[in-house]
Parts: sequence; structure tokens; C-alpha cells
Amino acid sequence: MQIILYAGRQTVPVVTMLLLALIGSMPLGSFHTFEIFPMSNIIIIFYWTVYRPDLVPPLVLFLIGLIDDLVMGTPLGLMASVFVLLYGVTLTQRQFFIGKSFYFTWLGFSIISAGCICLIWVLVALVSGRLGIVITPFIKYIITLLSFPSAAWLLVRIQRYLVD
Repeated sequence: MQIILYAGRQTVPVVTMLLLALIGSMPLGSFHTFEIFPMSNIIIIFYWTVYRPDLVPPLVLFLIGLIDDLVMGTPLGLMASVFVLLYGVTLTQRQFFIGKSFYFTWLGFSIISAGCICLIWVLVALVSGRLGIVITPFIKYIITLLSFPSAAWLLVRIQRYLVD
């Protein structure tokens, strides 16, 4: 029984990312609503990479990214590549976030997430052959950035009660 509980606790980060990849693709509201929502997976990957990188293997991130691509209709491999790149960049900067204030971590997240969202916008533009609307990724970035405190609060509790 202990082994099952331990294994369950070790899979919490992966399960949260997978659930958000699927929930984030669900259509909300009517056809005419403005469908911009936070990029929750970027928040979750950043959080778990900073605080428990041992529970976030890059291969799993790549597979979750492929699932996200399939569900969201983005070019196959786009989100998978971004997720692995996000993991790598966050992991290399991890020592700057450990033991620092929440605001410092939020600032670091703001910089890294801006790079991710810009990269996604550029890659989609290259694949589709058109730039698209610039305001959409900007609004998505702002919503993601403003969602970070509440998501981090929830993830801290998940980590405290389910993982550690």
C-alpha cells in the first residue's frame, strides 16, 4: 500500500499537467466569445521545474506537449518543443528562484513566460505563413501572468499535501 501511495504522489505533477492540457482545450462559452485563457501548462511546468524537477521528466513533458498539440490543433511538436525548452531554461535558472521571495519568482516567471509565448507566436506564424494578430499573444501573456499567483498558491498546497 505504501508503494502505491508513493507512486501516486510522484505522479501528481504529471497528472496536473495532463489534466490542464485536456481542460484547456475544452470550448467554453458560445462560438462568439473571446477565447483567450491563461497558459496554465506554462505555469505548472515552471512551478514543478523550480520546486520538484525530479518529478518532471523532459520526455513526459514532450509527450504532454504532443497531446496538447493534438487536442488544440497546433502544429505537431510545437508545444512539445516549447515545453521541453521551458523546462531546460527554468532548470538552468532554478538556483535563482530557490529560497527567494514570491515576487522574485513571479518576476522570473514573467520573463520566461514572455519568451515562451513569443516563441509560440513566432513558430505559429512561420508554420502558417502569416503573422496573425499581435494583441492576442499579448493578452494571453497578461492573463497567464495574472493567473500565476493563484495557480502558485494552489500548487503549493498540492505539493504540501500530496507530494511531500
